[in-house]
Parts: sequence; structure tokens; C-alpha cells
Amino acid sequence: DHGKPLPVTLPDTLALTFGAFYSGSPFLGGAGVLPPGEGGFNQNSGFFYMWHSHNEVEITAGNLFPGSMLTMLIVEPPNKGVVIPQ
Repeated sequence: DHGKPLPVTLPDTLALTFGAFYSGSPFLGGAGVLPPGEGGFNQNSGFFYMWHSHNEVEITAGNLFPGSMLTMLIVEPPNKGVVIPQ
């Protein structure tokens, strides 16, 4: 069902906050329309997942925040942005 519309009504874009890694699309590899200046850190339209601790001591390393107990996983679409030799 990739690319089929999702049955949801989104609020007005002025009422939303967009993250730097948001592609503007709910689909892996898809890009949607974002307001000017939003997004930009997700050129391949992947999905970003973050695991972390809510204990402040565990996410500070050497008095630097963030550090230590933070992990990011990026699921990239296959062959997106990859040049395959002919």
C-alpha cells in the first residue's frame, strides 16, 4: 500500500513544529512539502529512531550534554542516493 493516502486530517502547518530530520512524508523514501527553512538533515527521506535515558546523569559524559546513553538509528530507503555503475 506504499504511496496510498493515509486517512488522517492534519492540522494547519502554522500549528505544527517540524524537526530537522522530518522528510514531510509518512513513507520511507518519500519527501513531502515543508515550509521554507524546515528539514534539510534527511536528504534520503529515511526514518530516524532514538533510544535514550531520561536519567540526566546517564546522558551526560564528562560534563558534556548530550553524551553517553544516546543512540540514533537511521533506516534508509534502498538505493536512495546511490549511483549504480552501468
